[in-house]
Amino acid sequence: MDSIISNEIFQTIKSENVQEYLNDILILMNEVDNHNFKMKKHKDIWEVEINGEFFYEWLYSKTPAELVDLKTEFYRRMERVSDIDLDEYKAFESFLNESNPKYKDYDNQFLFIKKDNIKEIHVLSSLKRFYSLRRWYLEKCGNQKNFYNDLPLLFPNIYFHENVKSTLRTLNNDFNLILPEIVEHLSALELFHHLKLAKDGDSNIEKCQKFEKFSQISCSPESKRATAEKLSFKDDRGEKINCECHTKFKKIARDKTKQDRIYFSFGQKGYQEEAIIVYHIGKHI
Repeated sequence: MDSIISNEIFQTIKSENVQEYLNDILILMNEVDNHNFKMKKHKDIWEVEINGEFFYEWLYSKTPAELVDLKTEFYRRMERVSDIDLDEYKAFESFLNESNPKYKDYDNQFLFIKKDNIKEIHVLSSLKRFYSLRRWYLEKCGNQKNFYNDLPLLFPNIYFHENVKSTLRTLNNDFNLILPEIVEHLSALELFHHLKLAKDGDSNIEKCQKFEKFSQISCSPESKRATAEKLSFKDDRGEKINCECHTKFKKIARDKTKQDRIYFSFGQKGYQEEAIIVYHIGKHI
């Protein structure tokens, strides 16, 4: 995937809360790097003019003082972005405008294009949209190894125990068929944790009930203590962490002989920044 930086980014920057907006763009660009996307721009981007001021002049200016560091960092980051020729840039821009008129007035500083298909264009302006797109592609990942490697990047509020890598191979159902529902469950857990919908004093039963009400995904603790013990591990401090809570798939894996689960903990104080801990994605224990 390539990310094309729109020449209209200067117009977008000028119309927003500049300090917050520049900071968000830099965070987004770092995420693009982390996911190994190539960023490109057309050299005309520096000479875009708004009210008699060119983009490069604005970046070089020392006013207002509170923006100098952000503008300098942004300029240096943009300098490392490779150039795209005008014909290629206009081809992307033309297709976007002609086939997606709703984007004409959009704050489209990034256009994400799938390399082998120019018709698959996604306009993004925030980390939330970026993660949504990456998860959309993750649902189509047919390789368990690549899927496992991408998980920490796409779900920052979830810690994936190394056990997940091996348990994925125990799935009773076809990986490609159940994959979209796995991503749906993980996305719901990520958002649930981000919104802080569970309280520290809640029991596992109460947390599962709150998550189920929030997500409409079946969730409960393990009923058998012996099984719950199998879903425990000791962290690097020697403390036991139980991952008996589990989500149940309703679209795939409804066959009682082929049931799969995601086993997890809602988090542990002092461990992995209290993120949700996913311990097992695979067969029903």
